[in-house]
Amino acid sequence: MNEVDWHGAIATYSGSQLEEVVDLAEQVSQTLNQETERITSGGEYIRLEAKAVQPNR
Repeated sequence: MNEVDWHGAIATYSGSQLEEVVDLAEQVSQTLNQETERITSGGEYIRLEAKAVQPNR
């Protein structure tokens, strides 16, 4: 599975209500389209480079 298919996978497998699923899937798509840096709860640094992704809705 590649990034364009994450939107559908989230919608299919999250088990949440439809509105919540759409919101979550959109948040994932937005995150993929912008650079993101975080420190995990375990103290690890992660960085996702921006990647232009047109989600497969």
